[in-house]
Amino acid sequence: MQKQDIYERMRALGVTLPPVQEKIGLYRPVQPFGGNLWYCSGCGSVAGAEAVCGKVGVDRTLDEARYAARLCARNLLSNMQAALHDLNRVRRLVKLTGFVNCSAEFAYQPDVLNGASELFLQLFGEEAGLPARSAVGVYALPMGLTCEAELLFEAE
Repeated sequence: MQKQDIYERMRALGVTLPPVQEKIGLYRPVQPFGGNLWYCSGCGSVAGAEAVCGKVGVDRTLDEARYAARLCARNLLSNMQAALHDLNRVRRLVKLTGFVNCSAEFAYQPDVLNGASELFLQLFGEEAGLPARSAVGVYALPMGLTCEAELLFEAE
Protein backbone atom coordinates (compact mmCIF):
# COMPACT_ATOMS: atom_id res chain seq x y z
CA MET A 1 0.00 0.00 0.00
CA GLN A 2 1.43 3.35 -1.05
CA LYS A 3 1.35 6.09 1.55
CA GLN A 4 -0.47 9.30 0.67
CA ASP A 5 1.60 12.27 -0.37
CA ILE A 6 1.98 14.56 2.65
CA TYR A 7 1.66 17.69 0.51
CA GLU A 8 -1.75 16.49 -0.74
CA ARG A 9 -2.81 15.98 2.89
CA MET A 10 -1.56 19.44 3.80
CA ARG A 11 -3.53 21.01 0.95
CA ALA A 12 -6.68 19.07 1.91
CA LEU A 13 -6.35 20.27 5.53
CA GLY A 14 -5.44 23.85 4.58
CA VAL A 15 -2.07 23.54 6.36
CA THR A 16 0.64 25.90 5.19
CA LEU A 17 4.21 26.04 6.39
CA PRO A 18 5.55 29.32 7.75
CA PRO A 19 8.96 30.56 6.63
CA VAL A 20 11.85 28.97 8.51
CA GLN A 21 12.35 30.86 11.77
CA GLU A 22 15.32 33.12 12.13
CA LYS A 23 17.74 31.54 14.60
CA ILE A 24 18.23 33.12 18.00
CA GLY A 25 21.62 31.77 18.96
CA LEU A 26 24.32 29.45 17.66
CA TYR A 27 22.85 26.05 16.79
CA ARG A 28 21.64 23.86 13.94
CA PRO A 29 17.87 23.85 13.40
CA VAL A 30 18.00 20.19 12.27
CA GLN A 31 20.81 17.74 12.97
CA PRO A 32 21.07 14.20 11.54
CA PHE A 33 22.56 11.46 13.69
CA GLY A 34 22.64 7.68 14.02
CA GLY A 35 21.88 6.86 10.40
CA ASN A 36 18.27 7.83 9.66
CA LEU A 37 17.51 9.78 12.85
CA TRP A 38 17.15 13.55 12.85
CA TYR A 39 16.78 15.99 15.73
CA CYS A 40 14.83 19.26 15.31
CA SER A 41 15.85 22.02 17.70
CA GLY A 42 13.11 23.74 19.63
CA CYS A 43 10.69 25.89 17.63
CA GLY A 44 8.57 28.53 19.30
CA SER A 45 5.02 29.73 18.80
CA VAL A 46 5.95 32.44 16.33
CA ALA A 47 5.75 32.67 12.52
CA GLY A 48 6.60 35.89 10.76
CA ALA A 49 4.57 38.68 12.33
CA GLU A 50 2.33 36.22 14.21
CA ALA A 51 3.46 35.33 17.72
CA VAL A 52 1.62 33.67 20.58
CA CYS A 53 3.18 35.01 23.77
CA GLY A 54 2.21 34.95 27.41
CA LYS A 55 1.67 32.54 30.27
CA VAL A 56 -1.05 29.91 30.08
CA GLY A 57 -3.33 30.28 33.08
CA VAL A 58 -2.57 34.00 33.29
CA ASP A 59 -2.47 35.63 29.84
CA ARG A 60 -3.52 32.74 27.60
CA THR A 61 -6.39 30.26 27.59
CA LEU A 62 -5.99 26.54 27.02
CA ASP A 63 -7.35 26.90 23.46
CA GLU A 64 -4.89 29.71 22.68
CA ALA A 65 -2.08 27.56 24.06
CA ARG A 66 -3.16 24.60 21.89
CA TYR A 67 -2.98 26.91 18.88
CA ALA A 68 0.52 27.97 20.01
CA ALA A 69 1.58 24.30 20.10
CA ARG A 70 0.15 23.78 16.61
CA LEU A 71 2.20 26.75 15.43
CA CYS A 72 5.29 25.11 16.94
CA ALA A 73 4.49 21.94 14.97
CA ARG A 74 4.18 23.93 11.74
CA ASN A 75 7.60 25.49 12.44
CA LEU A 76 9.10 22.05 13.07
CA LEU A 77 7.69 20.90 9.73
CA SER A 78 9.24 23.96 8.03
CA ASN A 79 12.65 23.07 9.44
CA MET A 80 12.20 19.42 8.44
CA GLN A 81 11.25 20.53 4.91
CA ALA A 82 14.36 22.74 4.70
CA ALA A 83 16.62 19.89 5.84
CA LEU A 84 15.06 17.00 3.89
CA HIS A 85 13.73 18.92 0.85
CA ASP A 86 10.78 16.49 0.87
CA LEU A 87 8.54 15.71 3.86
CA ASN A 88 7.55 12.44 2.17
CA ARG A 89 10.96 11.15 3.33
CA VAL A 90 9.71 11.17 6.95
CA ARG A 91 9.19 7.56 8.11
CA ARG A 92 7.93 8.32 11.60
CA LEU A 93 8.04 10.79 14.42
CA VAL A 94 9.95 9.32 17.37
CA LYS A 95 9.81 11.81 20.28
CA LEU A 96 8.05 15.15 20.74
CA THR A 97 8.92 17.36 23.69
CA GLY A 98 6.84 20.43 24.49
CA PHE A 99 7.57 23.27 26.87
CA VAL A 100 4.61 25.33 28.06
CA ASN A 101 5.10 28.77 29.58
CA CYS A 102 2.52 28.61 32.36
CA SER A 103 1.55 29.61 35.86
CA ALA A 104 2.50 27.35 38.75
CA GLU A 105 -1.15 26.36 39.16
CA PHE A 106 -1.67 25.30 35.51
CA ALA A 107 -1.63 21.50 35.23
CA TYR A 108 -2.78 20.77 31.66
CA GLN A 109 0.51 20.82 29.72
CA PRO A 110 -0.36 17.54 27.93
CA ASP A 111 -3.59 19.13 26.66
CA VAL A 112 -1.60 22.07 25.32
CA LEU A 113 0.80 19.80 23.43
CA ASN A 114 -2.18 18.04 21.85
CA GLY A 115 -2.30 21.04 19.50
CA ALA A 116 0.94 19.79 17.93
CA SER A 117 0.15 16.08 18.24
CA GLU A 118 -3.22 16.45 16.49
CA LEU A 119 -1.57 18.13 13.49
CA PHE A 120 1.10 15.43 13.24
CA LEU A 121 -1.56 12.72 13.51
CA GLN A 122 -3.61 14.33 10.72
CA LEU A 123 -0.58 14.62 8.44
CA PHE A 124 1.33 11.39 9.07
CA GLY A 125 -1.34 9.01 10.39
CA GLU A 126 -1.35 7.03 13.63
CA GLU A 127 1.61 4.72 12.91
CA ALA A 128 4.05 7.43 11.81
CA GLY A 129 2.55 10.52 13.40
CA LEU A 130 2.09 9.65 17.09
CA PRO A 131 5.52 9.75 18.76
CA ALA A 132 6.51 9.23 22.36
CA ARG A 133 5.98 12.55 24.10
CA SER A 134 6.76 14.75 27.08
CA ALA A 135 4.97 17.97 28.02
CA VAL A 136 6.41 20.13 30.76
CA GLY A 137 5.53 23.46 32.31
CA VAL A 138 8.24 26.10 32.48
CA TYR A 139 8.53 29.47 34.16
CA ALA A 140 9.62 31.33 30.99
CA LEU A 141 10.44 30.82 27.32
CA PRO A 142 12.49 32.97 24.92
CA MET A 143 10.75 36.21 23.90
CA GLY A 144 7.90 35.38 26.30
CA LEU A 145 6.52 32.76 23.90
CA THR A 146 3.68 30.55 25.10
CA CYS A 147 5.06 27.27 23.76
CA GLU A 148 8.18 25.65 22.34
CA ALA A 149 8.54 22.13 20.93
CA GLU A 150 11.38 19.93 19.72
CA LEU A 151 11.20 16.72 17.73
CA LEU A 152 13.17 13.57 17.04
CA PHE A 153 12.19 11.80 13.81
CA GLU A 154 13.28 9.07 11.42
CA ALA A 155 13.64 9.72 7.69
CA GLU A 156 14.59 7.78 4.57
